[in-house]
Amino acid sequence: MNILQKLRALPAVVKNGIIIGMLAFVLGLAYPLISEWLVPEPPTVPEPRVTLPQQGESVQTDAFSVRLFHAAMKAHPEGNITLAPNALAVCLRHLQKLSSPDLAAGMQALDLPQQLQASSATVHEAACLFVDSSATLKPATEENITYPVPFTGRLADAHRDINGRLSTYSGGGVDAVANSVTAPRGTRFIATAALSLKADWYVPMPLHETEKDKFNNADGSKTDVQLMKAKGKFRIAHDPQGQWVATALFLRNGTSPAAEEQDACALILIYPKEDTCLSARPLAQQLQKEDYDAIRTALAHATPIAAEVSLPRFSMHGNTQSMAHIMHKLGLAALFAPTATYPALTEDAPFPLDAFYLQCDLHFAECEAEPGSPLAPLGIQTKLKFTRPFIWMLTPLTSPHAPYAMGVLDNM
Repeated sequence: MNILQKLRALPAVVKNGIIIGMLAFVLGLAYPLISEWLVPEPPTVPEPRVTLPQQGESVQTDAFSVRLFHAAMKAHPEGNITLAPNALAVCLRHLQKLSSPDLAAGMQALDLPQQLQASSATVHEAACLFVDSSATLKPATEENITYPVPFTGRLADAHRDINGRLSTYSGGGVDAVANSVTAPRGTRFIATAALSLKADWYVPMPLHETEKDKFNNADGSKTDVQLMKAKGKFRIAHDPQGQWVATALFLRNGTSPAAEEQDACALILIYPKEDTCLSARPLAQQLQKEDYDAIRTALAHATPIAAEVSLPRFSMHGNTQSMAHIMHKLGLAALFAPTATYPALTEDAPFPLDAFYLQCDLHFAECEAEPGSPLAPLGIQTKLKFTRPFIWMLTPLTSPHAPYAMGVLDNM
């Protein structure tokens, strides 16, 4: 009796068991191939999009932003600097449209950027002018440029309206600019700029890689910090004269439909290489527009190399900054003068700007890998460790428009 005949002679229950066992064995052997076929591969996080300048051309840095940066350092000789040049420029352009010819001339001299910054990152900005609703307002100015609020009579409602609008425009990040101190009774006209971002890094900075370390402050003290770490391929540029080293940490694309068509946003870090200089301010005061052009051009053309970049976890949140002193240093003191008029806004005269505020809600913290994130390279060619003061810019690497933000981190 052959094997086939023996199988036929077996009870049905036994035969079915043998068949099921054989099928299970075959499926077990084929499982890796079947699972690979059935389970789709995780999506790859798109590489940062960078539009390189034309052959022979350099990256252009917005001149107004550099001038604003220098004015801020003159207005505030010590401590950290945080600015939102793009939103502040929009506020000034709005004021320029509304102001008398002499005021408009002062803003015209600043060469304000005419185009908004744009990138693939999710960045929330606001640039609003709030005016007392009891003033004799011209109807055309009530849309898109100015927002009437009841400063006279219902001051608490005015504060609520201002904070609510700024919260909406900033994605909930900025919601406490107006209060009895920043907009007291008697206020009629204020300008506000806001910026909100939570960094979502292209090269992950996993929480388990974060280490405790010391940050050497510009005032000579040392602060315990959480030092985040990213391992990946980075563009790194060195000053031929040995004054600085720079790198760019790209952010992931946001979820807007236009994100894939826009350049990636980056946190550009510029580190003074001179260890004997505690502050980053001397370098920041020295760098002119042409120097930023050269730094960003060098980064744009740098070949990414395997590197480990470490920087302290840091944030700017909840600090309402008066821009009045900085505006004075920019040559715009006339905006606040008792005789100032804004004829395209109101026939009431005089009608000076009472205040100009900036509030930023920026968080640069750890970011875990997501499916498709770039893997850490096997070999690290260099390490950059930002444990001393540095200059930073938040902007697409090659954009000629005003950065979302820029500043000096001197103290932690």
